[in-house]
Amino acid sequence: MHSMKKRYTQDSNLKIIVCSIIIITIGQISYMKSSNVLVIMALVLAALFSSIISNENLLSLMLCVLPANRLLTYGPISAPTVIMLVALFRNFNSLLHIPKQIFAFSSLLIGYSILTIFNEENVFFDSIKVIVLLLFIYKNVDLKDIKVSHYKYTMFCATGCLLSSMIALVINPSSIFESSRFTFSKNGENVLGIICAVMTINLFVILLEKDMTNKFKIILLTVLLIGIGLMTGSRSFMLALVIGIIGIVIMLMLRLQMGGLLKIITLVFVAFIAAFILIKTSDFVNDYWNSIMYRITKLQSVDVSNGRYEIWKQYFDAFEKNPKYLWFGGLAVGTNGIQLVAHNMIIEQIATYGIVGSAILIPLYLSIFKKIAFESFSKYVWNSYRIIPSFVLLVVSMVSHTLLGVPQTTMLFICFLAILNNSDKKVMEV
Repeated sequence: MHSMKKRYTQDSNLKIIVCSIIIITIGQISYMKSSNVLVIMALVLAALFSSIISNENLLSLMLCVLPANRLLTYGPISAPTVIMLVALFRNFNSLLHIPKQIFAFSSLLIGYSILTIFNEENVFFDSIKVIVLLLFIYKNVDLKDIKVSHYKYTMFCATGCLLSSMIALVINPSSIFESSRFTFSKNGENVLGIICAVMTINLFVILLEKDMTNKFKIILLTVLLIGIGLMTGSRSFMLALVIGIIGIVIMLMLRLQMGGLLKIITLVFVAFIAAFILIKTSDFVNDYWNSIMYRITKLQSVDVSNGRYEIWKQYFDAFEKNPKYLWFGGLAVGTNGIQLVAHNMIIEQIATYGIVGSAILIPLYLSIFKKIAFESFSKYVWNSYRIIPSFVLLVVSMVSHTLLGVPQTTMLFICFLAILNNSDKKVMEV
């Protein structure tokens, strides 16, 4: 019976990966060729695959195509959004039994969003997308064993990073030498770098679990993610990775978990030695390393925020001159002296929804996550290294974007699973 279940799981995983490869490949080619027809074809295939794949694998499929999100977007529609909409349509009857608290906050958010339709930047469609995403997560998360679910979803998202990068490299080998490494869309490399960093820290957490199997596979994927993250040139990746490693080490020391501390120190030491050897023996790796050091030292000596302080000041000035944006949002780029998006979670959140709208949106997130914890009979594990992925995401969001985006909310969900525990005995093998 166990072998049959294992075989079924392997077949399901293979189907998800094959479907993801097809979708991502067409998406990558569409950006290289600037072909909207191919983008639409990728979205149609995403709809087709999500309509025939089993319900229990829908969330995994969405996570696998998530790192290529910007490459698979046509207007306001992306491949993850298509998968979510198809999933909710397939299980429409279950939406009639949404918990009252979630329904109340969703209704309040929609009502508030309707009032913003005549603003310079209304949030109606953003609110609908957020509600759809949160309901999709709530309805499709596997609650049987949260630790297994955290492992499974982290692995699929990390695999998506690997697939997106490798497919880009196969289609356009010169992309490894370009500024937008492994991507064709503007700033795509920074998003990819952040996802790689957050998934890497989650993989560290998984490796520290005593009952973890397939450790070699996890270590290999971790190393590959670190390599991809470094080669994107994203400073947000480096910030997140360093904070994550330091945070895990501190928590292990505080908890006197010397076995876990030894694992992390060993991994970091081996990675350091391997990197040192590669830098000294490979001109290609050495050039990359010099580029990274230049971004860290030279650029930061000019402006440690990479221009963000000046951008943030534009928003603060706009809030001060017109407090309605502070309270009710609707502050659009290109108006009121705002030239660029803030690249700060809190500022972007307030600029979009205002304090009043955020006071509705944040409880909606909390109600979804609390319901997941309650229905999975999970306990919160706050005083542990498991809290570090959430902390890392919070810190990197201070120089990134609001949690309203699909990648940001999905990463928050995976990090949230890391702090839950409803099984201490089952061996994790997916």
